[in-house]
Amino acid sequence: QPQTIHLRRATPFCSSWPERVSEDGQRSTTPQTHRSENVDDLIPNNIKHKFGSKIVNELLTQEEIEKFWAEKDVEENVVPSAEVEEKPQKPAIDPLDTYESLSFPLRHNLFPGAPTKWKSLARDSYTQEVHHRFQLDMDHWHGRRTDELGQWVEKNIIHERMKKALGELRKGKNAS
Repeated sequence: QPQTIHLRRATPFCSSWPERVSEDGQRSTTPQTHRSENVDDLIPNNIKHKFGSKIVNELLTQEEIEKFWAEKDVEENVVPSAEVEEKPQKPAIDPLDTYESLSFPLRHNLFPGAPTKWKSLARDSYTQEVHHRFQLDMDHWHGRRTDELGQWVEKNIIHERMKKALGELRKGKNAS
């Protein structure tokens, strides 16, 4: 069905859509989208370049193109642009204002409400029982050195301390 398109000037009170006149003389100002039934026009050049034109043409069939345009028509017909109401936008929240409004009461302890006593959990949680509950897990050393050099250093330190303690004991026996 051939349609003639008359373009009219956009004014603040009328839409800028092209005016379509059908064969029976009825005029409509619905948006006319450029429909391309060709795969080459539907896919952007950068995607064709990345994946190759041949692969894109193989993957995108003619039925998929028709299905795409049918869904697009349904979406356009669901909500006409004339019936869409503009909702007033909320002003953007400035994060600096939020920071300042929270930082002053925090610094001066001015938050309203009943005062509460703060109790630290350090004395309750970190007792000698922590060391008794500790179980060595060879899979999770959490950054401790487990190689042979680290073990040798540890054994060497213990050996040096034992030598020093034995030397002091011998000096004590010889002096008495």
